[in-house]
Amino acid sequence: MITARVLMLMIFTAGVLFAVPTVTASADNFDAINWYNKGVDLAEAGSYQEALAATDRSIEIQPNFSLAWTSKSGILVMLGNYSEALNASENAIALQPNDEYAYCNKADALLGLERYDEAMRAVEQALAISPGLQEAEQIRARALAMNGSVPQGTAKSTPAGILPVISGVVIAVGVYILARGRD
Repeated sequence: MITARVLMLMIFTAGVLFAVPTVTASADNFDAINWYNKGVDLAEAGSYQEALAATDRSIEIQPNFSLAWTSKSGILVMLGNYSEALNASENAIALQPNDEYAYCNKADALLGLERYDEAMRAVEQALAISPGLQEAEQIRARALAMNGSVPQGTAKSTPAGILPVISGVVIAVGVYILARGRD
């Protein structure tokens, strides 16, 4: 049984893929969406290696799928592969410069690499796009704590990565797209 959340995610990602100019057949777009959705589900279940493989398959099919790059960067952060996560987040940002979650993943990767000033700049970029974004605020607090700017223990850690946040945003946008389609 397909849940409403999964359906909304599929609708939103379909809209994103069809908005991006592409020379691939629409069947490829749906394959990319399916692999992306599988990757999100696996990541939410904590199966990060399998999620990474599914997300990589999505990107292989549709290299311009910015959400897949954003998810890949979040998964790589969860796996502790910070250099690769940084590269994936930069790919996502190149494709979608206003993706606040790609900036959050970039900041998380930079924290893992102990590049605190750069992490703070990435957090500020996320907050410029989405003021008050809880994920970015939490990363900023961790960056300050890791850099010795605030006492340890006052910063909150990121809850289970960025993927649940991405899912919520995807659902909200999917609802908006559906509502707009009724007009």
